[in-house]
Amino acid sequence: MDNGVTIRLARYDDIDQEGFSLLQETVFEPLVQKAGTVSFSPEFFNWKYNTPFGKAWIAIAEKNGKMVGSNSMIPLNLVVDGKVTRSWQSCDTAVLPAERGKGIFFKCISNLDTLIRDDEIFWGFPNRNSTRGLLKLGFKKTAHLKLWIRPLLFQKMKINVAAKGVTPELNLPEQHLLNGNYLEKSDEYLRWRYLQNPSYHYQILEMNSGQDRALVFLRELNLRERRLLMIMDHIGDNKIVIECFNKVKQFAKSRNIHFISYLGNALSQNQLFQLGFLPVPDFMLPKTQVLCTKTPGNNNLITKRWIVQTGDYDLF
Repeated sequence: MDNGVTIRLARYDDIDQEGFSLLQETVFEPLVQKAGTVSFSPEFFNWKYNTPFGKAWIAIAEKNGKMVGSNSMIPLNLVVDGKVTRSWQSCDTAVLPAERGKGIFFKCISNLDTLIRDDEIFWGFPNRNSTRGLLKLGFKKTAHLKLWIRPLLFQKMKINVAAKGVTPELNLPEQHLLNGNYLEKSDEYLRWRYLQNPSYHYQILEMNSGQDRALVFLRELNLRERRLLMIMDHIGDNKIVIECFNKVKQFAKSRNIHFISYLGNALSQNQLFQLGFLPVPDFMLPKTQVLCTKTPGNNNLITKRWIVQTGDYDLF
């Protein structure tokens, strides 16, 4: 590659893990200062790059023996037209400031792209600069996600609404076949994603209605001296999920939380409005969430509706 930069593909076990963590921490230091609770430890990446569906591939850009950039992809299962399909999610794009504008990201993602089989799907949530590179490789924009906020401008409730920690006994509700393509939320995925995560603590709220059940996965965090409750995932029939969202509001009030956030399209705009959520204009966000997908063996898949929730992109 030009400028003395070379690209190599490797598994996480075969790279300088401390050097990789340092690269990520250096590149994302401004974000860390704003968001606070972001982990770039080798332990975190060891968890992230060993999913229940296989090991991640990492494209490492090196110059004079030093890591100057990277892009990774992790294996996950999608449900496409009702069938489970192997996919790879692009993540952890990082290029040192001094090396930007030299095509390093494009070279990294191009090398990873050579590993994608015709029956697999490549996807991710790029920033504005990365989007141009993905479009050049044949990716298509398949979903533009809005951030929704539910303000809670009142005092803490006297009653306590309890949530449970994510335990090995997830006891998932029946999986409802949705009208579109989406990340498979299987038991093994949810255990890995929430139970085994070494850096973050999650909670679950549960709702029962007759024989139907719904689970909502939550994460609390502090953001600019305000407490935020992120709705990460929800599983179950949407009618029960909406009932559970009202319980989420009560839980947030009992915890003296200022805002509830939801970024996704599994619920309709009318449903979110009725639940008290308001859309945040894109210009107020540091990054808009656009899902880009590439389906080498079946380009018709990109015309389907893609259903996305917060947990699909958070941490990735």
